[in-house]
Amino acid sequence: MAAYVPLTTWADGDIILAADVQAELDNLREYLRTIPSDAIDTGWIDTEHIVKGTYAPLPNRAEFVSGDYAGINSRKAGLRTYATVYNTLRVGTDLWQYLPNTGLTLHVRRPCTMLISWYLCGAVTDNLSAGAAGEADIRLYIGNPTTRYGEYTMLQEELVTDGDRHTYRQFPSGFHIVDMASAGEYKIGLCGMNTSSKMRGVTWGMSVEAFAL
Repeated sequence: MAAYVPLTTWADGDIILAADVQAELDNLREYLRTIPSDAIDTGWIDTEHIVKGTYAPLPNRAEFVSGDYAGINSRKAGLRTYATVYNTLRVGTDLWQYLPNTGLTLHVRRPCTMLISWYLCGAVTDNLSAGAAGEADIRLYIGNPTTRYGEYTMLQEELVTDGDRHTYRQFPSGFHIVDMASAGEYKIGLCGMNTSSKMRGVTWGMSVEAFAL
């Protein structure tokens, strides 16, 4: 492979412009995407010299040369999420709905492999009718709930009654490895399909790691 050729060279006394430095960093980054690792003289260059990672605190998202990381959890006191039969039955019993407050957005700059793990602590309550047996199915989505991942992770009712309601608490979770074939902006979160009157999520969390190299 041909040696790297700088776009700009500077001599003593030259004025260094930010635009020239940025162009040099961009050019070097493109070159290093295809260079063999043994061709890099680690005595003078390493990955931190290519580009500094960026971190966005509000969405809790970090972006690096070799991949990205993002996470979300129910850290705010009193924050809840839910799934209900009244949303599910708007179109049919198999309609999947977004679970509020469980989603995040990841900016993928090139094809990558995503490692996604999540958990949810929830309780199913059904007061639609005496003896009813409702259940909530929680899954991971990427893009929208029509693209779901994982097997059934259900929260089902218990036969022990609490007044006129049946309640069951469970801790569904999942771990997924997903290959993303193209760059872009991806929305990732949890979705649910419910046949009970209410599934209330009390705590939850999600971690997403994208490896591009």
